[in-house]
Amino acid sequence: MSDSPHATVIEDFGRKFETLGLPYNVGRIYGLALIAEEPLSQDDLVEALGVSQSVVSTNCRALVAMGMLRKVRLKGDRRTLYEMPEDVVAMLAASARRRLQTFGELMAEAEELGLNGKAARRVRAMHTWMRAVGGEFDAAVAKALRELE
Repeated sequence: MSDSPHATVIEDFGRKFETLGLPYNVGRIYGLALIAEEPLSQDDLVEALGVSQSVVSTNCRALVAMGMLRKVRLKGDRRTLYEMPEDVVAMLAASARRRLQTFGELMAEAEELGLNGKAARRVRAMHTWMRAVGGEFDAAVAKALRELE
């Protein structure tokens, strides 16, 4: 990578993603996809980031699974391409909503265990927090989507 402003932003994404417990190259791929005008092939990513094909493949799969990147195919092109969709806010919101819902369901299941003491308070606190965040989350997403129209 060069010392261009684009390269700096891409590297910053890698470092920030690491602080979230995600792999450095997940962040770099995400950063590059965010600022790219066109979908990127694995070869594009290998060349731009200076990493191996297996690093790109593994990390692109993770981003797709998290709902942060989308696989696309262009007519007449056999390659798999990756892009940040135009509806990125809705896509990220749906992915985050799925995670909130899953975690909330786990907390509800844990509450049904009939726990006592500290464990019961921890589970109840987490479940209460998940329900509160879920309600506020939906309102925040709706507001953001209205502002983007």
